[in-house]
Amino acid sequence: MHRSVALAVHGAARRFIEPAMRLGAFMLEPRKRRLHAPDRVQPLSPMQCAVLQTLMSAGGDLLERADLVKEVAERTGRTISDGCLNVYVHGLRRKIEADPAHPRHLITVVGRGYYFQA
Repeated sequence: MHRSVALAVHGAARRFIEPAMRLGAFMLEPRKRRLHAPDRVQPLSPMQCAVLQTLMSAGGDLLERADLVKEVAERTGRTISDGCLNVYVHGLRRKIEADPAHPRHLITVVGRGYYFQA
């Protein structure tokens, strides 16, 4: 089987069976691609959902950029560039943070990666 097809099948299967996950006051429903934040419910794009699901699965630990990109590819069957990762993180911050310019939940460690803290 071609690698991209295998990744897509694997990603689809993972999304189907993965239950809702919680981290602090946040609950992510991967099947419905919805994030329940303390004050609102936000719809997520498939890639935003995959990025956030990967970060939440790390339980607040730092994920190196390369590891995050790899995990998102495994979840979705689609590879993403560093530039695309930046776009998805920016979009997530607009949905999660009260002030996206000064994030409190989706944190960047410059030159390393990201972590999600509730």
